[in-house]
Amino acid sequence: MESKLTRISSNYPIREIYNFRESGYIEAVLDKLADALSDEYELYLYFKLSKWKGFDLTITSRDKKKVVLCVGDESWDVSYSFIDKVNYIFRTYLPAHLHGLGNLHHLAVGPSTLFSVEGVKDFSTRKYNVFFSGNLHLGRADLYRCLTGAWILPFFLLHRIKKVLGVNFDKTFPASIIRFSTGFHNGIQPGEYASMMQDSKICLCPAGVENPETMRHFEAARLGNIVVSEPLPNVPVYKNAPFVILSSWRELHKTIRGLLAEPARMLDLHYQTLEWWHTQASAEAVTAAICQTLGV
Repeated sequence: MESKLTRISSNYPIREIYNFRESGYIEAVLDKLADALSDEYELYLYFKLSKWKGFDLTITSRDKKKVVLCVGDESWDVSYSFIDKVNYIFRTYLPAHLHGLGNLHHLAVGPSTLFSVEGVKDFSTRKYNVFFSGNLHLGRADLYRCLTGAWILPFFLLHRIKKVLGVNFDKTFPASIIRFSTGFHNGIQPGEYASMMQDSKICLCPAGVENPETMRHFEAARLGNIVVSEPLPNVPVYKNAPFVILSSWRELHKTIRGLLAEPARMLDLHYQTLEWWHTQASAEAVTAAICQTLGV
């Protein structure tokens, strides 16, 4: 019997792909798909980053149904050389208007590979009300403007004087951690980041660099954090997501004050979020959704 890895072709050494933080939980999804799909199917993994195109994917000519999972790239580019050579493409960060178009299907991003936690902490015993930690980039500019009040400043100037405006906003809300780092990957370390999120009730989830979807949405939901976010794409995985959606970060202060004043509502959202994670967003749920699309 062939091993699971030999059933999966990729455009880069597969074990190295699994080590990228941007590959999310694709290892678990592919592992489950390899068990679920018969030899009628060929599985492929295509990995690239927005600023690194990687290598092309070679599609074999065998007469089998070909399923490609594309991960890592936050851009909206779907000009794949293999798009007409395969039956199904499941792609992270796929824009809503492309979902279901031809052979393209949206794929949930999932948590970072660096995000590791054990269990879900009792909601009532959590130390922190609101949590956010991350680098300041364009997708988070309005959140930063909301926290500093510097609404009129263009992003380039905002970024240049962030040390003057401040990077620590822990005191914005009671018992909270809200911090911007001064560069990519030089903020709170992954283990501490996961521990702080595990001990938080609300997680602020601003957009990514190029896309409104982020790994943070899934990391927070996995722990039952109340996710506060900007609008997300109208795709199946978010259809019933119990997120608190803001039309603008200008609504943040009023929204957080309202949540903190209603502990019963917060607890209800906590349980709804855990339910969404298990039934819609976990590796098991995502694999089941793929299998449903494939009709297996």
